[in-house]
Amino acid sequence: MHMKIVLPFLCLIGVVPVGTAAADPISVVSGLIVTGATETHALFQLTGRDGASIEGGFPGLSLACRGCFAGGLASPHARFIYDVQPFEGGDPFASGSATLAGVTYPHLFFEGGLTMSGSSFTLPEIVGLDDREIVFAHPFTFTGTMIGFERLLTAGPADVPSLFTTTWTGAGTATVRFMGNAWGGESHYMYLGTTYDFAEPVPEPATLLLCATGMVALIRRRSALATSQSSTSCPSSPPRA
Repeated sequence: MHMKIVLPFLCLIGVVPVGTAAADPISVVSGLIVTGATETHALFQLTGRDGASIEGGFPGLSLACRGCFAGGLASPHARFIYDVQPFEGGDPFASGSATLAGVTYPHLFFEGGLTMSGSSFTLPEIVGLDDREIVFAHPFTFTGTMIGFERLLTAGPADVPSLFTTTWTGAGTATVRFMGNAWGGESHYMYLGTTYDFAEPVPEPATLLLCATGMVALIRRRSALATSQSSTSCPSSPPRA
């Protein structure tokens, strides 16, 4: 069967997304990234299509706002970069496990980076003096690079071959947490951390339209073919006496 006929059908049933190629990033369908304002490590657990998964901890702190007071801006944006060779002074490194293309790596060290992006929002006035946890939920997008190594480079330059290199993309809802109170006539926010909750991406309207257009063309083609075969197979009328 011709590829122009097969592809729209597979697109419609979700087997082959439009534009997919072997080198495309892994799309995150579920998972979490949890960051904090005081912890030395954040945690990640990502599940992608075709059984791909990766999890572990990475160094760094997130900062959701500068000037954490009413009227100030906050956002779910955060960026973390890490290396297989720790910085001088014993700074933490990223480590964990992964399953990729049916191969499980139970103990890994990572090099790469994660970026979570989202639009800014304004912190509102707080009513009441008591401390309380205040939560904001906002959409985010995600890109990440994970390079896996079997050991950590700890003593000078060395040839440490990587086991794999993967890129990841995703989106979901970021829950940004604060402790807030109104003191001295001002609203104060203390950032606590952010949880990034991933969701399976919904096909874009343009993609759905392309799939639908392909299916309409396929139906018309098959209908025309059936009509043509029917007309050629009908016996001719017998000659009149």
